[in-house]
Amino acid sequence: MKLSECRSENGKSYLSVVIPAFNEEQRIGETLSKVESYLIKQDYSYEIIVVDDGSVDNTAELVKNFTAYNHSLRLLKNEGNKGKGFSVKRGVLEARGEYILFSDADLSTPIEEIEKLMPWFDKGYDIVIGSRGLPQSNIVVHQPLYRETMGRIFNILVNLLTVKGIKDTQCGFKCFRKSVAHQIF
Repeated sequence: MKLSECRSENGKSYLSVVIPAFNEEQRIGETLSKVESYLIKQDYSYEIIVVDDGSVDNTAELVKNFTAYNHSLRLLKNEGNKGKGFSVKRGVLEARGEYILFSDADLSTPIEEIEKLMPWFDKGYDIVIGSRGLPQSNIVVHQPLYRETMGRIFNILVNLLTVKGIKDTQCGFKCFRKSVAHQIF
């Protein structure tokens, strides 16, 4: 299913992209440019929500500069560093889209990958989680070896102890139906 086929009650399509950010001044500009460049070509409406998690660098100022000419972009600022989970939760709860995607600020999963998630909603799923751990995954930019190794070990432990069947629980690219996301968060 393409997002343009996902219609809300008023006939419009909606996608909210939530990006938690902490001290991301070195990459947030490029991230927003890539996300906007992709979304503006799509046949649906969208919003981008950046949640600044108390950054002490110029992250918030750079995002504000983008909001001056992009009315689909919103900046939410946490009072102090509250953590990624808090920031994702805040962004999701303020999202207005019928589908809510959260993506890491480094775009370790490119925004275009949203197209691979959406068909799963047609199959009845309410939550779709990206994964770098599938055989067909094409990882272009690798983390340092120690981080990849720690991530694999962590995912094995998570699968053994709690969440069975999810190959990559830590992938920062997850999409939810709005109704389900607001219940969960």
